[in-house]
Amino acid sequence: MCKSVLTMNTPDRCDDCLCVDTYDSSYQWCRYAKKKMPFSIHFTKPDWCPLKPLPEKDDWDDQYDEYYTGYANGWNRCLSKITGEYDELC
Repeated sequence: MCKSVLTMNTPDRCDDCLCVDTYDSSYQWCRYAKKKMPFSIHFTKPDWCPLKPLPEKDDWDDQYDEYYTGYANGWNRCLSKITGEYDELC
């Protein structure tokens, strides 16, 4: 099965997450983790949250290494394509 990436703004707490469904007044359900959550944690982001932030862009520390510069350029282009900020002229 192939993999997909969904880009979204990462919420700071479960209450603001698109992946959480609320069932009556006793609990919430995280669709991605497939976990039932008590309302006591909905104001925080639990450690087991499956949403992972994108890695940072590379700042090209080593400007004299052609291989590394090409690697950093490819890394940054890949991240830009994922976020929809890709510029063909880069």
